[in-house]
Amino acid sequence: MSSQRPGQGHQGSSRLPRTTTPNQAEVMAQLKAQPSEVVIERKREELEYQCRNVQAKLQAIQKHLHSEGKLSGESANVFEGKLQALTDSTKHMYLLGHDMGVQLSKARRLIKHLAADNEGLRQNVQDFKEVLQEKHALIASYQQKDESEDASLVEELRELLARSEAERQTLQLQLEGKRSLWMRTHTDHQEQAAALAASGPSAQQIALRPKGQLAHTAPREAEDWEPEFSRLFTMVKGYCKLFENSPVPIAHLENHVRTRAADLWNHMARILHPADLKVGEKYLGLAIRNDAYRQHLLTRVILQYLVNSLFSPEGWEGFSPDLDAELKDLSRKLMGGRGVQVYKSHERQALLDRRTSLVSQILASEHGEAFQSDKKAYHTSCIQTMISPFTSAGNTFEDVAGLVNRAWVLSREMWLSGLMFIFTWNDPGAKFSPESHLAIADNSSAVKGTHGWKIKLAVTPSVVVREDRNMTIKTTPILKSKVLVN
Repeated sequence: MSSQRPGQGHQGSSRLPRTTTPNQAEVMAQLKAQPSEVVIERKREELEYQCRNVQAKLQAIQKHLHSEGKLSGESANVFEGKLQALTDSTKHMYLLGHDMGVQLSKARRLIKHLAADNEGLRQNVQDFKEVLQEKHALIASYQQKDESEDASLVEELRELLARSEAERQTLQLQLEGKRSLWMRTHTDHQEQAAALAASGPSAQQIALRPKGQLAHTAPREAEDWEPEFSRLFTMVKGYCKLFENSPVPIAHLENHVRTRAADLWNHMARILHPADLKVGEKYLGLAIRNDAYRQHLLTRVILQYLVNSLFSPEGWEGFSPDLDAELKDLSRKLMGGRGVQVYKSHERQALLDRRTSLVSQILASEHGEAFQSDKKAYHTSCIQTMISPFTSAGNTFEDVAGLVNRAWVLSREMWLSGLMFIFTWNDPGAKFSPESHLAIADNSSAVKGTHGWKIKLAVTPSVVVREDRNMTIKTTPILKSKVLVN
């Protein structure tokens, strides 16, 4: 093995150098001062040289001792073994130094890549910071623009309010003029007193007006109610499509219903023939065997329950005995009939306003929410029990609860509106009237024209709104009754 050191002549001394490792300060200084790859390669060559130099010196010592005859016998063998071990260690040191140089070179390259990545990341952060600053400036400009527009809208609103107030004053003057003319032509003292009291709502009436969720419901025009009732009727019709399939074989359905719900059986028979229960039972036995007819009949049963139980004073019973009694008395006076005083228009409106006041008191009470929840749960249970003979796995308690909740909201709005609602179910056999009835298509398609049609079943009621405001009676039909005809 050559002992020639790179860049130097041959070292003739047989002594080993005291150290072959530069101190740490020198290494760090050289790493900083020179390119890293050059430094690593130079140190690797330095280590290689030192290893070769050590091996050369060991060989020289071995030759010198042999030539002097100082090694012989057992001592020569021991020395040869130790010398060989030292030579092997030097070779191993050389290989380790070589591998270390390779790994250090890789580490240097990795550091370069990491430094480049770090610089890229720093640049990305800087770019992101600049984008955020631009966004912030844009948002600030939008905010300034919005504030300017808000100020403009506020000013426009003030102008509109000022114009509205001027128009209101003008209308008030016109109303006073018309009222004076009306007072000169009507001499009834009660009607005159009502006219004088109709100048505007009192502080008590304003305090009793519903707030929040119900604020949009009163007052309302009669025509606005059509979509509300249509939505409820459609929901019930959709729910009753679940009864298309009988829960038991059709041949056993009549006995199934009679056995489980005799009251329901008699009720449906009376619907089909009010005058004769036996005839009604005969019709009912045929009706429930027809899938479509069964759905229409159950739609009628559920809607009639909602109208009679939720849209009446009974639907709001149970809050307090005094309030229950007054609500019933108000409804009796409004419905009229034998032995009931006939009230004039302005008197009827006073009764309606009082009814609205009572319902508002219920809703505003600290127990109002709990009362409504209890009533809805009660009516849901009643309907579920009533139609249970026809229910199957597809009918759920939640479906009925959804119908009751919608009907309750509508009932609440009705009772807060200050209007009267009249529901009419024409009996089977009544003459079909295009003004009041709407034939269901799947039943009327085979019938030519409307002349001579007779009602077979009123599935939904006709709905009429009566308005007693302004001392005049106004009735507005908002929904026709959907009927099966023959």
